[in-house]
Amino acid sequence: MGRITPRGAANRSQPYLLLLSDSPEFLYLFERYARQGGYASWSTAHLDEALLMAASQVPAAIVLDGLLAQQKRAAVVRQLHEEVATGAVPLLLCAERELVDPELELLTDVRLIKPVMYREFVASLKHLGVAAGHAADHTPTAEATAPAPAPTDLPAQ
Repeated sequence: MGRITPRGAANRSQPYLLLLSDSPEFLYLFERYARQGGYASWSTAHLDEALLMAASQVPAAIVLDGLLAQQKRAAVVRQLHEEVATGAVPLLLCAERELVDPELELLTDVRLIKPVMYREFVASLKHLGVAAGHAADHTPTAEATAPAPAPTDLPAQ
């Protein structure tokens, strides 16, 4: 069994997103998008852990990486819809354009085409009625995301 990783979950005023992927890069990007959008997030690569987390605290939405193996992806989506805790939770599937699966199209609420941009992600959540916490509508500026200058780059005083 893997590990569920909480991000920003200490702030209970934020709705949380359950991120399900076996890709560390996907999880990093969507944890960042969630934080910037005012959402806490929990991430895992294991369906059983996702279901346990959802049973203890229902997520505002579930974000699923479409790069999971096709059979695993379909099984995950079916299981999420069958579970009492997650059956009514909006499901966002992030996948490449080529990964069109008619069954998944019917079972997911939103399908985002990779690469998914921050504004598209947040707009999809709003469209589904998933309200953000205190940082809603925050679009990071270049200053907010730029690394701090190295000490040698600082202007002389």
